[in-house]
Amino acid sequence: MESARPYKPQMRSLLSFSDIPIGSIVSPKLDGEFNLIVHTQVETYTLNLWDTMQYQLPCIRECRQALLAKGITQAKLLAELYGVDKSGRMLRLPEFIHEVKAGDKNRVKLGVFDLIEVNKLPISEGYRWKLEEIADWFQNAERVHVIPHGIATSQEALKQFWSEWVEEGGYEGLVAYNNGGWFKVKKRTTIDAVIVGINKKPRYEIQEVTSLKIAVMDEHGQLIEVGDVASGIDHPLRKELWKLTDYKLREDRETLYIKPIVVVEVEFTETFEAEKPVYTFTDDHLHQVGARPYYSLRHPRLTRFRPDKTPTKQDIPLEQLGGS
Repeated sequence: MESARPYKPQMRSLLSFSDIPIGSIVSPKLDGEFNLIVHTQVETYTLNLWDTMQYQLPCIRECRQALLAKGITQAKLLAELYGVDKSGRMLRLPEFIHEVKAGDKNRVKLGVFDLIEVNKLPISEGYRWKLEEIADWFQNAERVHVIPHGIATSQEALKQFWSEWVEEGGYEGLVAYNNGGWFKVKKRTTIDAVIVGINKKPRYEIQEVTSLKIAVMDEHGQLIEVGDVASGIDHPLRKELWKLTDYKLREDRETLYIKPIVVVEVEFTETFEAEKPVYTFTDDHLHQVGARPYYSLRHPRLTRFRPDKTPTKQDIPLEQLGGS
């Protein structure tokens, strides 16, 4: 079966919209799920990164109708599957997942952003041409559309895009295409997570903690690791974090695992899909019980401790990152 993974653009993350190369084609970043649209004479369906197939959604049926109306019998396109509320506001990813599973399917949309092939022929035209072509195909559709875009002719134009699409429009960031390369920049986001380990990074030997392993909790009470977070350059804090070793459960060559009782707030720029360890904590033992597809954090930073929160599925839910 076809897989969506080879088609996902590899994007370089930027820390600010001002770092986007001038001349780029810029569009808002949807808080949705990457999908490959596969259209044939027989059927039209989407595949996400876990190869989950969707074909019954109204937006997919509408996509098929629009393509057939243009005489297109085979095509592959890239899109973000996302949702909107009753007012038309874009839903955040956890809300969208609920809409796909149990909500109003008419509020699920396809934001198309690339054209891979038509009638089994690869597309050699430039990216701007492809966006204009897609826009023509879906101009009369309600639930399928080309993602809005513009040309970054100057820093002032970039500032305007950020203001219009991110600050006012509610999108999670910007995506840019330039000379075959993809870039993205997002507003920094925070989650609450529990510390499950101390990484034996440099300075560990002098009792300074420079890196922590953190996790969120699923509906079954299992802990899903989301990555490592640096403790920063504050040496007194690094020394203070050494007290976490009092909660030691076990250790290996790279990590000292501790009781998952300390909740922290972590700031990050974005997430990326990855296979993540899954733990259970019972009878003062932290056991790894497997792994699952989930997310890792990019550019995570410890911002504060959360003594007002406890390691429960209510306070550190995996849905913060769009899990299900």
